[in-house]
Amino acid sequence: MECYRMVRSDERPGGKRQRMDYDDMDDEDDRDIRPKRTLASTVVMPSIETKSREERIEEMNKTEKKEVTTRNRRMFSNLLMGTLTRFQKDEKKIQNVEKIQAEKQKEVEKRLEDKKREDREKIMAERQKLFDERREQEKELRALQRKKALIQYAEAKKEHYKLLRNFIQTQTKPTLFFAPAKHSMRSLELLKASEKAIDGETNLYKRLWRKT
Repeated sequence: MECYRMVRSDERPGGKRQRMDYDDMDDEDDRDIRPKRTLASTVVMPSIETKSREERIEEMNKTEKKEVTTRNRRMFSNLLMGTLTRFQKDEKKIQNVEKIQAEKQKEVEKRLEDKKREDREKIMAERQKLFDERREQEKELRALQRKKALIQYAEAKKEHYKLLRNFIQTQTKPTLFFAPAKHSMRSLELLKASEKAIDGETNLYKRLWRKT
């Protein structure tokens, strides 16, 4: 701030007022002539004021620097916090994506494992079905073979007993069959009894053949 001080023209430097020498004036002039006073405008910059101004400027600079530093720190802090917040959001987003991908991968693996298990179970079921069918076919085949063998055996026995109808069967063991050269009443009775026994055996094999 600039200060102005009014200085009288009759003042000497240092603050002392200069005295007018009236003896030197011309005596011819009867009038009381007094010198005219003039005012001069002088700008004086006191050292104290200048120093205060410089101090204020320095303080302003310091304050401005402090404010700039504070503002820069605040901006850096905000930028850092923003970056950290964005990083945390991105990290959380990445974690969510990774979690979703892991769950999808786990689901896909589970589906594949379920499909493999279903395929294995299906193959095992088909094998078991084929095994059961084959076993049933073998069972039926054995039954047919057994039936055929029994039929053949019954037919053979039937033909065999048919041939034995003309022979007399003994009561001894093992059974013997004979034919007398000439029948008598007793031999005819024995022949009729033998025929009856043979017919009984034949009927037995017939019933066995029908059951098969």
